[in-house]
Amino acid sequence: DSVLNVINQNVKLLQNKEHLWRMWSIIVTPLAELINQTNEVNQGDALEHNFSAIYGALTLPINHIFSVQKFPVATMKTLLKTWSELYRVFARCAALVATAEENLCCEELSSKIMSCLEDSSFSNLLFLDRIIHIVTVMIDCIDFSPYNIKYQPKVKSPQRPSDWSKKKKEPLGKLASLFKLIVRVIYSFHTLSFKEVHSDTLLTVGNSIISILSNVLGRISLPSMIRKIFATLTRPL
Repeated sequence: DSVLNVINQNVKLLQNKEHLWRMWSIIVTPLAELINQTNEVNQGDALEHNFSAIYGALTLPINHIFSVQKFPVATMKTLLKTWSELYRVFARCAALVATAEENLCCEELSSKIMSCLEDSSFSNLLFLDRIIHIVTVMIDCIDFSPYNIKYQPKVKSPQRPSDWSKKKKEPLGKLASLFKLIVRVIYSFHTLSFKEVHSDTLLTVGNSIISILSNVLGRISLPSMIRKIFATLTRPL
């Protein structure tokens, strides 16, 4: 965690973002292997979860590399593959943490991504193509069981009053921030569609958005959740 913080604080000193990718990869690759071996991602205790190191590792390339225009295609593919592997093992192990609700890692990471990114990032087609890749990975790792009409809640750790108030405020539950990110992506896609001449990248982004929405809607059967999703997506679509 401290190593990633130091890199984040000094990232502007690195003109060549490939050097940043190499440093990130050197940290993240053994981290993913360690998590796979131990099934441990929680830095917190029995009362409070703490995934800050993993969030730091996952957000670093999004904040500092994704918007770079001149970045080798092969290197970006490797970066996205490494990112996907880390997130998948993180999501699997986070689900085992007693103090973390279902899909909490998706909610918290989406919230951090939204809070760190500037509007200008979303006007970058290459950035949009890269961010849609990670959204697809996050969707693949969602536990959809809480949004099924036959769902039986698991008894985990006692919930604080603040947890219940958040549930009342957010009908989309632990997918609220992810949907905010998806809405942002859809609006950006529309904006770029008016500005850009036809390109394969733009077409790929559009197809990915359709695939994401199809995947989500096809796996949710809770009527209240479906109503809220349509209310959220109708305007941007």
